[in-house]
Amino acid sequence: MAIKVEFSEKLRQWVGEMEDMEVSAQTVHQALFAVARAYPALHMFNCEGELRSILRFTRNGQPAKVTDALQDGDTVQLSVGA
Repeated sequence: MAIKVEFSEKLRQWVGEMEDMEVSAQTVHQALFAVARAYPALHMFNCEGELRSILRFTRNGQPAKVTDALQDGDTVQLSVGA
């Protein structure tokens, strides 16, 4: 299933200035984990495998949980919050 992950401007320095990437995932967690594998410098997950609290994400512009299912063509927006 093709999922688009969009990177906020603050994160682009860690992903080669890319605005987005396509991943194959069935859940938000799988999509974020695919990004973390591709760009380990983002340090997205802590030692316990939990998403770092500074990261924010939405699904198709709406609040989402990491357990949310994704559909083909969905977009996950990833950003850094305070």
